[in-house]
Amino acid sequence: MRSPSRPAFDKCYVGGVKTETDMTFGMKRIEIMCAACDGHLGHVFENEGFSPTMERHCVNSVSVKFVQEAPLNPMEEAKVSDGEGGGGSMGKFVIPLVMLGLAYTLSSVVGKVMDAFMRGG
Repeated sequence: MRSPSRPAFDKCYVGGVKTETDMTFGMKRIEIMCAACDGHLGHVFENEGFSPTMERHCVNSVSVKFVQEAPLNPMEEAKVSDGEGGGGSMGKFVIPLVMLGLAYTLSSVVGKVMDAFMRGG
């Protein structure tokens, strides 16, 4: 997958990364880490429709080393996720509901503060 403004990835070399899945807020977020040193590389988001693999690897730029040549030994590429444990579609519903609840709560608090201010104490 390519972008005119920055590199983007939709698969990785087999054995190059390991993963941890976070299901916070009802949406799946996959952390990718270096298989050799456990260093944080970024996150993988699924089902957004930006690539043929349905994955978008949001990789921290400090962890990327660009090498123009192909690897000396061919390396197998694969998707990170097997599709288990949910997907991005749930987040499309949960996040707006959480934000709506937060806005409602904040508006109530702001309203009470404004009422107290207008009454003079």
